[in-house]
Amino acid sequence: MTSHKITVALADRSYSVVVGSGVSKDIQNFLPKTAKRAVIVTQENIPFSIKLSLPHTTVLIGNGEQFKSMQTIETISEQFAKFGLTRSDVVIGLGGGMVTDVAGFAAASWHRGTAVVQMPTTLVGMVDAAIGGKTGVNIAQGKNLVG
Repeated sequence: MTSHKITVALADRSYSVVVGSGVSKDIQNFLPKTAKRAVIVTQENIPFSIKLSLPHTTVLIGNGEQFKSMQTIETISEQFAKFGLTRSDVVIGLGGGMVTDVAGFAAASWHRGTAVVQMPTTLVGMVDAAIGGKTGVNIAQGKNLVG
């Protein structure tokens, strides 16, 4: 694996951005040590998979901006509850910018903040949505108004 690690220094909210080929094969190394289980948020059409050694489940969300919604957050949250996801576990966003936004928002809202690891699969997801800690969902009055 060839990778570069960049630390975003934000006092007690610092995090690392790891960029490189083969990084997904080492996903276990990037998960919080407290995580006992994981939920992968992705879409059906994402031609990518990850292997985890801890118990995990996958939540599929719809394709398109209309699924970047509070209704999707509610559906994901219900799946978190059914799976028994706790604050010390982890959510993994696997997909483009819409997926990483929704996964990040759901993780931030669950138990007032559950760890999230973003695995963007598109260029926009890599340079915008998965970096910076900003997450948002749409409502009828506009894009990214809630978050």
